[in-house]
Order: sequence, then C-alpha cells, then structure tokens
Amino acid sequence: MSVLAPFLRSLENPQTSLSNPAEWLYDALGASGRNHSGERVNAKSALHYSPIWRGLNLICTTLAKTPIHMYERKGKGSDKERATEDPRYQCLRYRPCEEYTDYRWKLTMFWRALLRGNSIAYIFDKGRPSQEYIPLDPNDTYIFREDTQLFYMTKVGDRDVRMMPDEVLHFTGWGDGPIGLSLVEHASECIGLGLAQQKHASVFYKNGMKASVVIEYPKIIDDKSYAQLLERYRQAHSGAANMEKPLILQNGMTSKPWVVSGRDAQFIEQRKFGIREAANFLNLPAYKLGDDARTSFASLEQSNQEFIDESIDPHMAMAEAEFREKLSTPEEKKGDAIIVEFHRQSLMRTDFQSRQNGYRTALAGRPYMLPDEVRAMENMPPLPGGVGSTYLDPLNMGNLGGDPEAEPVKPDAPQMKPTDAPADDEGEGEDERMRLRDALLFVVRKTAARVCTRAQKRSAKGLTAAEHDEIRDALAPYCIHARIDLDGAVARMLAVIQAEPYAEFTNDTLAAKISGRDITLKQLMDLKDQLDAAYRPRA
Repeated sequence: MSVLAPFLRSLENPQTSLSNPAEWLYDALGASGRNHSGERVNAKSALHYSPIWRGLNLICTTLAKTPIHMYERKGKGSDKERATEDPRYQCLRYRPCEEYTDYRWKLTMFWRALLRGNSIAYIFDKGRPSQEYIPLDPNDTYIFREDTQLFYMTKVGDRDVRMMPDEVLHFTGWGDGPIGLSLVEHASECIGLGLAQQKHASVFYKNGMKASVVIEYPKIIDDKSYAQLLERYRQAHSGAANMEKPLILQNGMTSKPWVVSGRDAQFIEQRKFGIREAANFLNLPAYKLGDDARTSFASLEQSNQEFIDESIDPHMAMAEAEFREKLSTPEEKKGDAIIVEFHRQSLMRTDFQSRQNGYRTALAGRPYMLPDEVRAMENMPPLPGGVGSTYLDPLNMGNLGGDPEAEPVKPDAPQMKPTDAPADDEGEGEDERMRLRDALLFVVRKTAARVCTRAQKRSAKGLTAAEHDEIRDALAPYCIHARIDLDGAVARMLAVIQAEPYAEFTNDTLAAKISGRDITLKQLMDLKDQLDAAYRPRA
C-alpha cells in the first residue's frame, strides 16, 4: 500500500501552488495575470465567459454520461464479453471511489483536464478488490521530471508525497508531451477579450443603454465643482430606470452625444467572433456554442456524428489508452486480454424510422445481428422460447457457419410411406406444427385481404409504405417458423397482391407463394393424383 493511503481522505488544502497561483501571488510576484484587454484570467474567472462554460459543460457532460465497459477477450479471436466480476469493471462502471459516482468522477476528471491541461487520480489499493481511483486536488498536485524519470507530487497535510506514474491515472488536454497544455493560459487573450466585452455590455445597460455624452461649459471650473457635477449627473441618469429623465443644464452648459457607440463599433459582431474563437480553442463546432452560423450538414444526425467524431472521440481514446496502460497487468497487455472502452453507441440515438431501417438491414440477407440483440437495444425482453436467439438463414443462401466450398444439400424428393404409421408422439408433434403453420397463414391471408380492400378503394394504384409494413409484420412470425427469408417473402407477397388481388388461396398454395415455389392449385392437385396413383395398393 502506498504511503498516501493514510492521508487521502483529507486532500483539500487552501494553500496556493505554482501550477495555478492565486491572484495575490500574481500581484506579489509582479505578474498581475492580466492580458492586453486588461482582464485578469485564471481557472476561476475563465468560467465567467459563457462560451467557455458552455463548451466545457457540453464536452464533459457528454463524456460523463457515456458508460465505460471492460471486456475480457476469449481465446485468440475477436470474441469478447464484459468482465462484470472484475473489480476494475465495477469501479469504472459504477463507483470509481467512495466520494464519487461514475458520472461525477468522469465529469471532474475531464473538466480539470480540459480547463487546466492535467487531471490526476491516485489508484488506491491497486490490484485489490477494494481499489479506488481518487481525484487529487489540482492546486496541490504537479508533475516533474528527475533525470529521465517522470514523477508526480502532491501535498498531503503539510507533507509533499512523491508518486510513481503507474500509481496514478493522468488525463491530459491537448499537448506535445506527457504534460497537457492549459486552456486558461493559451486562450487567455480570447477569454480576456470576451470578459471585457461582457463588462462593457453590463456598463452600457447600467448607463441606461445610452452612449456617453460630452458636456461643454464656457468657463473653467475647479476640481471640486467638476466632481460634484459628474456625481450628480451619474445619480440622475445612470440605470435603465432613469433613462427617460430629462437632462437639465445651467450656466450656459451644452450637451452633445459621444459619436462612437457600441453599434458603430460593431459590438455584436465582435461578440459573435469571440464565440467562434472559443469554439476553435475547444475543438467544437461553433453552432454548439450558440453561434447562428448555419451548419453544412443536411440533418441533425450528421452534425451530431461530426461532434462525436471530432470533439468527443479524441478524449475517449486518450482515457482508454490511460486505462489500458495503468490498470492492466503486463500479462494482460501482452495477450491483449483486457479491453476498456466507452460505449459510443449510447451517444447516437437516431429517429425511430432510421433505427427500424437499420435493424432490417442487420437482420436481412446474411444477418449479423440476432432478433434478441435488436430487442435488447430497444430495452425489450427476448422473444419467448428462444426464437430470437438464432440467425434467420435465407433459403437461397448457404447455412451460416458452413463450409463455403461444400455443395448445397438438395432436398429429398417427396416419398410416401403407406405402411408404417408414425409413432403417436411424432404424429402429435407434426400435427401441432401444421396447426401452427395454418394459424400463421390464416393471419397472412386476412392481412393481405384487408390490404387489398383498402388499395381497391383508392383511385391511385400501388400500396402505401404503411401497408408494406403491415404485410411484413404479418409475415414475420410465419417466416421465423418456416425459416424463410423475410425480405424475399415480403417481395413475393406484394407481387401476389398486385397480380392476383381477388385470388383465394388455400394454406398450401399460399405457403408455396410465400416460399417462392412457382406452383398453382391445379399443379398441386395433379401432383397429389400422381402420388396417389404411384402408391395406390394393388388389388
């Protein structure tokens, strides 16, 4: 156990540090911390600038709400499953330390990394079930290099305690080395200008939303009279409540407006430019910070994908690399046995219609998803009887997992066995399957008839998208039962409705149409007569 363990519960220390000095220390050292705008910028005052607050809040809350999952790789392939029994999974997913939930922990770590450039958490009881990842106070923690070795130093009580790199989780902002660069330091001019513009706007409203005026007096007045005149003017005309009061002048005084106003100086345009500058520093699209510039994307989904790919994903990749480096054992790293990932899919929730189209693609043709997996993504329970746990293999394609070089198995020719009767249990099972098939086909027949009736009443030809979906929903249970490609069955059924809207089908002829066998009722009866003649007992 590290020497930090006895002191980690009381890390807060009011003393200032050289990595983030307090204002009084700036003044004492002769460095006021002010930039060219005249505003003092530090980690606290930077948050008074709304684009910085909005940008940090947007990035950090998006990262904080994304779950972190730890996977254990099975064998040498790509198969993996969640390592829910591993204490590291429980830490990262639910409670990284005693005082933080997973959301608050991620929010704190990324907030400090983005604003200050570095965010450090001590790995308490590393490798044990009781391990925790405790964020350290950034005012009392700094990084230094001694010879070629990197060290971390933090203040615990009145002691400076040194930590090795493998004892901490270190999140960084953008930078060209192991130490991240501070946003407050490098964006100080942008932030200071924004703060100065905010202050100017506040003073403008305080003065009754009017530009300053020039008062001319033909005589010279002393300092006392000048101060009294100026004070009386401020008391009488400052503030929105006094903006309509008349201006009364005496002894030949005249008043003229000041020619430069906020609008003349393009004050609003300057503030918009400040928003775009802040967006550049935070690597965010400007419209995410309230800029009214139009996005070049055709849909909100595309713009959100750009935000995730360019603004969020780099921070996730940085944290994932840190988790792998600091939380995995050498054996796990060598075998690539542990994978820690953010669940990025939780960030993309498209509209309902787009999700349904994506699910249909995943389940059609050569499916790569199970019906139960699709239902789980919609927070629905699995299908009863394990129906949704098998892939639907289309009949016009090979068996899933089979030998691609092997020839397809040809179905046996129909044979009749007039002598040996099936066993009772086999006969009951076959009867049950036939009854289920007939019940499902009955639903398909009724649905098709209902769709035809509605289509005939309309003057326009063709079926609507809703009617297509109705046919698909009616066919799905039968196709699962008969292991038939659902997309092909829908296409064949729609062709039947278009070509033979008044036809009456039996269960056998309807099943033949759905499965793609080109057979009519007369052909079916002829086949039955041939089979009866071939197997008719001789006298």
